[in-house]
Amino acid sequence: TDASGTEHYENLKALNGNGWQEINDIKVSFSADVSNVMIYFEGGTDNIYIDDFVLREAPVHDIQQDIASLKDVYSDYFKIGTATTAKELAPTSTQNLVLKHFNSITPGNELKPDAILDQKACLAMAEAGDDENPQVNLDSAKSILNFARENNIPVRGHVLVWHSQTPTWFFKENYDPNGEWVSKEKMLKRMENYIKNVFTAIEEEYSDVDFYAWDVVNEAASDAGTIR
Repeated sequence: TDASGTEHYENLKALNGNGWQEINDIKVSFSADVSNVMIYFEGGTDNIYIDDFVLREAPVHDIQQDIASLKDVYSDYFKIGTATTAKELAPTSTQNLVLKHFNSITPGNELKPDAILDQKACLAMAEAGDDENPQVNLDSAKSILNFARENNIPVRGHVLVWHSQTPTWFFKENYDPNGEWVSKEKMLKRMENYIKNVFTAIEEEYSDVDFYAWDVVNEAASDAGTIR
């Protein structure tokens, strides 16, 4: 369950066939703001037998400290950044590596539309008569932005507009997934208000984090070189 109270499920390993099968070193990580973490086994109509199950904390791997930090080597030229998801940043080893070498962080998925658009709040607004003012929630990016704040690391926001990882209901009347597509005029208004609401939320919750850049449009051109 994430910081906003939404449940998520991740398939760690899929097995096929009958008979004993052995699996080892299945790794999983999660940020400190995740709660109610559990591992479960799921099957079809056959019985499942589990033996010699061990759950243990992953080791903290030491990083190489007796070398120059990339961020210091290139400090006169440009920032040295890394993209990371909340899960990737959760291990202490990763945090130590980031602190050693990087002076910029880009959230991998946590500030994309599907991560911060708040469908429940949007539906409430629509029921109140306003379906042009999309509501947002930054909980998905909480652990990354808190890490940046605590360690004074600038952040590159990513991304406001993208053809992918944007929920279909965002383009539908009253945010109903089965509804009609909205007009171009309404969609432009929604997009404008969505972007304004993103920056309002950032200013209210993370005014002390240095957002030095923000990706506005992602992958506007296709791999074939044509405009999407």
